[in-house]
Amino acid sequence: MNSAATIQIHRFTPEEWRIYKQLRLSALKEDPDAFGSRWEKWVLEPDSWWESQTLRAHDTLQNLIRAEVNNAPAGLACGVIEEEDLHKAHVYQFWVDPCYRSQGVGKRMLDEIISWARQKNADSLELHVTCGDRPAARLYARAGFRVTGEPEPIREGSIILEQTMELRLS
Repeated sequence: MNSAATIQIHRFTPEEWRIYKQLRLSALKEDPDAFGSRWEKWVLEPDSWWESQTLRAHDTLQNLIRAEVNNAPAGLACGVIEEEDLHKAHVYQFWVDPCYRSQGVGKRMLDEIISWARQKNADSLELHVTCGDRPAARLYARAGFRVTGEPEPIREGSIILEQTMELRLS
């Protein structure tokens, strides 16, 4: 990214499901060990399912966003507040395209999710990071997230571990 590059954060609209699909499948294929979900499952979903994801993510308890650098899709993230506990927010699907890493894209997306969670009056924001994923863990730690609990398998039967991190917002 050159010094004249512009990073923008946008909330997905239902009409932008194709962009969401492209980014999410790229994330799962490019970094399979960073997610509990698998590309092999998501790639089989019909277009109507992808459209429903951007429609559902437009409600008040979700904030499905994408980063753009000079109008090109560069990453995505999703903030979610569970209906069962309106004071706890979560970060899911956090991913920055390798072409745009270490250039502030992840920080801008994380700042957006943190701001959204605060606006929703959440007391805390929780996420999971793959153990050993130093750049992601550093990003989260710089934002104030702290490790909580013990490492656990990223998905059933996996030897890859993930760690929960939490940011206290109140």
